Amino acid sequence: GDYKGLDNSILHSAPSNVIFTGFLEEQEFINMLFSVDAVIALTTADYTMLCGCYEAVSASKPLITSNKEVLMNYFKDAIFVDNTPEGILKGINETYNYLEDYRERMYRMKEALTIKWEAMYEELESKICKLGE
Repeated sequence: GDYKGLDNSILHSAPSNVIFTGFLEEQEFINMLFSVDAVIALTTADYTMLCGCYEAVSASKPLITSNKEVLMNYFKDAIFVDNTPEGILKGINETYNYLEDYRERMYRMKEALTIKWEAMYEELESKICKLGE
């Protein structure tokens, strides 16, 4: 995202493995998404779904996200964290220590959600067809 509003001290003190990309073109974003080990998508807002969560599922990448009820109910195999440095670090360490397990969980969650989405689409399509009768 846009990091131009960040204090320069944050930009200059970031570890060498932190990359501030700014906004990326679509293909650059996809390439980066598939090259990472995990996705972190955080929010402080209640009742907010995050595109980053869906993108993590789509790429079968372990997901670290905020412990918000709506996210916990939908992305059940993610790692949920408090939005604090300690909470986020705990989530990163959990992911790092069990990376293959979380990759497999996300792959299975992607399969389950795909089946669910396809069933919902077919049901909607059927209802729309019945409207035209």
